Amino acid sequence: MIKANELRIGNYVNELTVGEIFIPTGKIIKITEIKFSGISEVNPIFEHPIERNYQQIDPIALTEEWLLKFGFEKDSRNESYWFFLNKIFIYVGINDLYYYDYDEGEINIQYVHQLQNLYFALTGNELTIN
Repeated sequence: MIKANELRIGNYVNELTVGEIFIPTGKIIKITEIKFSGISEVNPIFEHPIERNYQQIDPIALTEEWLLKFGFEKDSRNESYWFFLNKIFIYVGINDLYYYDYDEGEINIQYVHQLQNLYFALTGNELTIN
């Protein structure tokens, strides 16, 4: 489960089924509103908000596929990869993804919303799917 303070409007998350066991539905949600009780997205067909509580959403694992969707370019080096976008460098090791800052060192990034939030904090611009 994602905490409300980890989210921003525009973040992408997974939708989970409602029931005794929460299972990803395969639907990606783009958050349009954040409330105490949960989040909202705009239904593209009917253009009205669909509300979900925080138990109905899950973070999306950050993968090479997502980095490419966001417009990062891959530069292979040895057994790892570096992805570049507007002076933002993402290092991908065998099992880990890191944002690399020359002053701060490596910061572990596991989820799409974390990358979106970091990108916004560093650039002031939204990271969206190309």
